[in-house]
Amino acid sequence: MEGEQEQVSLEDYLRILFERKWIILGVFLAIVISTAVFTFRQEPIYEATCTIMIEPETRQEDIFQLGYPTAVNIENYTEILKSVTIAEHTIKKVEGTGFSILMSVNPVVALIGRLEVSPVRNTDILKISVKGKTPDEASVLTNTIADVLIELELATSRKEYSEQRHFLEEQMPIVKDRLASVEGQLKRFKERTGLVDLSEETRQLTEKLLDFDKLYGQVESELEYQKSRLASFEVNLEETQRTLIEKISQISSPYILELRSRLVELETTYSMYLVQGLPKGNPKLISLRKSIDETKIKLIEETNKIKDVEIPTLDPLSYSQKLVDEIVTLRINVSAGETRLNVLGDAIKGYEERLKRLPAHELQLIELEREREINANTYKLLMERYEEVRIVEAGKISNVRIIDRARPPGSPVSPKKRLNLILSIIIGLLVGVGGAFVLEYTDNSIKTPKDIERYAGLPIIGSIPMLKRKDNNKPILITDLSSRSTLREALRGIRTNLKFINPDKPIKTLLVTSPIPQEGKTSAAVNLAITLSQLGLKTLIIDADMRKSAVYKFLDIEGKTLTEYLVSGGDIESIIHSTDIDNVSAIISKSPPPNPSELLGSEKIKDLLSDLKEKFDFILIDSPPVLTCTDAAVVASFVDAVLIVVKSHKTPRNALVQTKDIMERVRAKIAGAVLNMVPTGRSSFGYYRYYHYYHYYSYHPYTEEERNA
Repeated sequence: MEGEQEQVSLEDYLRILFERKWIILGVFLAIVISTAVFTFRQEPIYEATCTIMIEPETRQEDIFQLGYPTAVNIENYTEILKSVTIAEHTIKKVEGTGFSILMSVNPVVALIGRLEVSPVRNTDILKISVKGKTPDEASVLTNTIADVLIELELATSRKEYSEQRHFLEEQMPIVKDRLASVEGQLKRFKERTGLVDLSEETRQLTEKLLDFDKLYGQVESELEYQKSRLASFEVNLEETQRTLIEKISQISSPYILELRSRLVELETTYSMYLVQGLPKGNPKLISLRKSIDETKIKLIEETNKIKDVEIPTLDPLSYSQKLVDEIVTLRINVSAGETRLNVLGDAIKGYEERLKRLPAHELQLIELEREREINANTYKLLMERYEEVRIVEAGKISNVRIIDRARPPGSPVSPKKRLNLILSIIIGLLVGVGGAFVLEYTDNSIKTPKDIERYAGLPIIGSIPMLKRKDNNKPILITDLSSRSTLREALRGIRTNLKFINPDKPIKTLLVTSPIPQEGKTSAAVNLAITLSQLGLKTLIIDADMRKSAVYKFLDIEGKTLTEYLVSGGDIESIIHSTDIDNVSAIISKSPPPNPSELLGSEKIKDLLSDLKEKFDFILIDSPPVLTCTDAAVVASFVDAVLIVVKSHKTPRNALVQTKDIMERVRAKIAGAVLNMVPTGRSSFGYYRYYHYYHYYSYHPYTEEERNA
């Protein structure tokens, strides 16, 4: 039986759906209608999208940066776009537009919440999307964020040059004023002393000193340039590899020390030849310059060899590796520059000592001429550098480029009306159907004839349909219904099945009971008695439900009751009451006695049944429900068969099983079960589907012709 319980057919599923169709429909409509109301009342939200491209930034040698493109970190720009700084600048730019975001308690936070930045896979492209209450608000906010990013990126990239330009703009007037002051002093000195020109020897000495001053200034400027680049690279390297600077400074070997000493010696010799007045085109100087360059190359190569051994963890193509290589080269150049500067400084000091031996007027004139020349060269250098920085700054562009600007969207992204409705329909159906199956799973009542066989293992004698009543207080009798009524057909089927249960030994006494109250057993018993009488059988119905009698109400009978007979005795004929229905008699009960079970278990009731069998062809006994008292079990032990009435969608499965167990314990002969009050009109899954096509189950009297038919 357990195996049978697990077998569920497609028809069972379809029956569940049709029986719970109102629950499914209610849940479905509730979800769909609530979703529709919420969706159509929701304020529309528009979303605009702008596409930008992040191009690699090229670093230039002339501005103290490496001369190669740097990799783009898209994640950095994603976070920058979501930053408070970008949001604040954007909100300031759209002030006065009347956009809804400005009405927020915190417009900056609101903008960040509306913003979405998504990278395009395997590219340097970002998509910026912003939501707004109107199409214009969404597009303007999106484009403004992109513009703000470009402006801030451009300001950041120009910052270095802007600072240099501001510094040069501050220094040039100072140097220019100093030059003008020196020129004024020189003019006044010549006018006062009448000393206009120097002697040939003094003039040559002065020109030589000025040449060295100029050369010293060039070497010093180049040295400062190299030191600035070195400091910049070391700062950048420390941001990524903090321990490398110390390791690089410790790179050394005997051969490296020898090369450094040779480089210092060559630079010193080269500078001394310059001091002696040899031009740069002199073969000696050209040869020395070549030796210096070759020594630098060897020193760099040897340093790199040791570096690769002592610092092997760097990726040869990484940004840190390129910084390390550049730092090694710059340190060598700085060392060589400092050597040349020291030699030139010593030479200048020597010429200054020689000039101190000149007469005071000539010495003062030389100092003024020298100071004027130094300031003039400095001013010229500042002017050249200023023009260079200004050109580079003006030519600097942002590495962020807008590919597609945001346009006002034509339709909102929220609410998605069609999608919401589709989802509500799907969810409504799923929840409704799921709820129906949950209710079915939690509902342990008997619903179909199959359930009786599946859970109790009882044979099905028949099913009785549920009929509509015009008067709820009036019991339904088949005598008041049309001959085409499904109730009549159902009872005829039960009558036939009872007849063929045991053809050799027909049933004469049948106990009609139910597991629990309110299952319609009395109605079934009375109408079954009427159906049996229509075969010409003398039929008697006994109301043995002394606790809650109802037969007298169905048949509208008054008189002596079964209780009075069992208690006081008397003539049997006095308790047999005739009815308005041919071949139907009844023994009724009314007032409940104090001891129904004892009365029904007495020998007197058995003798009574024995006598009644001689008088009637078929006797039906209406007893109390099995699980409420022992009355039914007492009577069941001495009748021919027991018919259990089960109410569809009410009788619990376990109640039916317990009823069967009780009947078996008293050795009652269970004829089977009748499923009562089966709902009708449930498409093709109702038990009475065939009758539904040609007859509506209405309550109406049937004619005398139909009665005699």
